[in-house]
Amino acid sequence: MILSKLIRKAILACFCSSIMLYTHPATAQRQAAELEAISRKMFRERNDRFILAEALKDGFIQDGKSYSISFTSKAISINGKPLPEPFQTHYLRLMKKYHALDSVGKGDYRRMNGSMSGGGFTIKDVLNPESTFRKPDYLRGSPVLTEEMMQILTRELVADGILAPGEELKLSESLGHMWIKGHGLSGAMNTKYLLRIIELQNNRPGMK
Repeated sequence: MILSKLIRKAILACFCSSIMLYTHPATAQRQAAELEAISRKMFRERNDRFILAEALKDGFIQDGKSYSISFTSKAISINGKPLPEPFQTHYLRLMKKYHALDSVGKGDYRRMNGSMSGGGFTIKDVLNPESTFRKPDYLRGSPVLTEEMMQILTRELVADGILAPGEELKLSESLGHMWIKGHGLSGAMNTKYLLRIIELQNNRPGMK
């Protein structure tokens, strides 16, 4: 009996020690401060994924796990659950401020209504300033491209073997992932064409 109690205590001690290795208060505090700084920077850069970094910091979204965020001018829910106070008020204030800036000349931000969802992103994506997660959102859904831009992309996609000669180009972008004909690009090709479209967007008349 005494031996079994000692074994249970030893197992519990090892378990607690392992938890502390991953959730050391000082480490968690530093990481939270870093995520908050990144969220603010992304906000200034007009990158609406700032709210994902914020939710990751506060533990409402888990590293690498799928997520969904829905919001109106009155409430924000993450993964189907309304945020508790004081987070509800804080997140609403951020989203209203973001949409007020983003909707100048486009209507009343107080009617904001939308959602974001995805299969997950990692904390490494958030911490890496070169990741597609951190790239400012020049694209929204199906990118607005001129006919000339589409021709340029079509030629390059054919050269890379992604499109067949004469095939119509249909693309969209979501959370830093390019989709061609409904199929997601991966790895280097995803990064190449995401940055290529941003380059074309930035070089269009009136952007320089």
